[in-house]
Amino acid sequence: MKRKLFAVLLCVAMIFGLCACDMESESQADVDAATGQEMLNSASALTMHCNGHSVNKRCDLVVDNQVVGQLQESGFFDAHWNISAGGEDWFSAKFVTDEWINNVEGVISATTYGVYDTSDNCIGYCQQRVVNGDYWYVFLNADGTDRGLYMDENGNFVYSADGSMIATANYTVESYSRGTYDTLIMPANGNELSAMDKLMIFIRLERMADESVEED
Repeated sequence: MKRKLFAVLLCVAMIFGLCACDMESESQADVDAATGQEMLNSASALTMHCNGHSVNKRCDLVVDNQVVGQLQESGFFDAHWNISAGGEDWFSAKFVTDEWINNVEGVISATTYGVYDTSDNCIGYCQQRVVNGDYWYVFLNADGTDRGLYMDENGNFVYSADGSMIATANYTVESYSRGTYDTLIMPANGNELSAMDKLMIFIRLERMADESVEED
């Protein structure tokens, strides 16, 4: 009986310990919501500091050495990504499988992400489509119109319709043992990308980063 009680207490202690560690790892934003949104939209370099070993991942969004927001990922097969700025929820993204965008006549498509405001109104999509014989992630408005931005499958590059470089992105593993890594998203040639666009880039790039820390 004592052994069973000890085992139960040990499990409870471990659970609370993990929760406490997770709470301690949560950073607070250094700016207010309006400033955070502006900085995320206009950033010429956005660093996302993430824990790749956690299913419910949290990333600090860093611009000019300031934490301006957080990304919270939840779920596994039905993953959701929530973006906050200055400590306030801003918008979110999820896999889309049952909306009209998945069945557009004449379009060969695959993976689709939808982006939604805090009232659950769609504000855009990013959809894997066949373009000139190859799969690209195409950035779309909420009504499905092509915005002329095309991302490679791994999230490393974004191009315009004329082939100009719009942005580059990469990741750097900080600690294999803790599974932490940074992703760096940099608009090129003076271009600006919205925070929504940067999130789409991150979602693709994080798959490569997660695989890297898990394989080590």
